[in-house]
Amino acid sequence: SILGYQTYSIEPLGHLKRYQLIEKWCYLARRAGDDYAVLSRRAQQLDDLIAHAIGSNLLPTLPAMVLLCIQQIESSQDSPLADGSFGHLYDALITRNLWNDGAGRTDIGAKRKFLSLFAHTLYASEKDGMPYSEWEALYDQYADDYDAAYPRYTFLREVLDSGLVSKSGDNVIFRYRYAY
Repeated sequence: SILGYQTYSIEPLGHLKRYQLIEKWCYLARRAGDDYAVLSRRAQQLDDLIAHAIGSNLLPTLPAMVLLCIQQIESSQDSPLADGSFGHLYDALITRNLWNDGAGRTDIGAKRKFLSLFAHTLYASEKDGMPYSEWEALYDQYADDYDAAYPRYTFLREVLDSGLVSKSGDNVIFRYRYAY
């Protein structure tokens, strides 16, 4: 069985792929009032900084290194993100989206637990989404299991407003497959 493995390598990013990665970072790390122009401008600023570091041979163009550099830039600008591993950076993006500039009434930990339950339910059923009525029932189950006192509508609206999940017709889905 050891002879059946394949070797893969992580290739450096070109200019376009690097910009697309930075643009996704900016979108995931957006704040409540940010529109496309703000996100695009922020992505261009970050790309310019990263391109300068790459041009000065200070940074390799590997995706993880680009993400770590972006995270460092963001954390030095009064961001709620903390330093850490690549997994921690991804976790920080999710937390930042759930934070919504502190405007939400419900606890981030509660939202994270519910999203974990949602992801597990989808994974176990091998589906990409569920009808909104089932999503509401899932919240009711969550509220019973964890004695959550958050009003269903408020809680579910804040989870939808986070941008991590969306309504597509009557179905609730994770907006991006990698968020699932």
